[in-house]
Amino acid sequence: MMNKHIYLSYFLDKKTPLYGGSTGIEIIKLNDILKGDTANTKKLSLHNHSGTHIDFPNHFIIDGNVSDDYNADFWIFNNPFLIELDVIENEIILLSEEKIKSIPASTDFLIFKTGFFKHRKDEKFWKNNPGIHPDLAKKLKTKCPSLKVLGMDLISLTSYQNRE
Repeated sequence: MMNKHIYLSYFLDKKTPLYGGSTGIEIIKLNDILKGDTANTKKLSLHNHSGTHIDFPNHFIIDGNVSDDYNADFWIFNNPFLIELDVIENEIILLSEEKIKSIPASTDFLIFKTGFFKHRKDEKFWKNNPGIHPDLAKKLKTKCPSLKVLGMDLISLTSYQNRE
């Protein structure tokens, strides 16, 4: 049986869309082999909410976990599941009971493929992005007790126009 892999990341550059329309990714070349240096090196300066990234609980909870609180084995997923959703701008995603039932109880990494990534070059990608309804977290964790990570092709868990 052949494994199926899905590429989940985007390369960072000055055109990378940032939440809220922010700018500020800087990539500065420090060393260059073509100029006689022994290695090519760059200095990166960027907001921690840039490109493909992980929001740890501390992003939304004062005493929430940060990256240092997780062992390496936390990042091994044995039961990922991808669910495809049709979404519209500014939608607050709250899955139907039927969709939730379709997710295997053993899921440890759930990925929402909404197709909204197609708008990465447009303002609406960050300004009118769908978001995840807060009540969905409890429903998913009840259905999938081993769930550790929720991935999505959205710029953020929160909808910029509906942050409350």
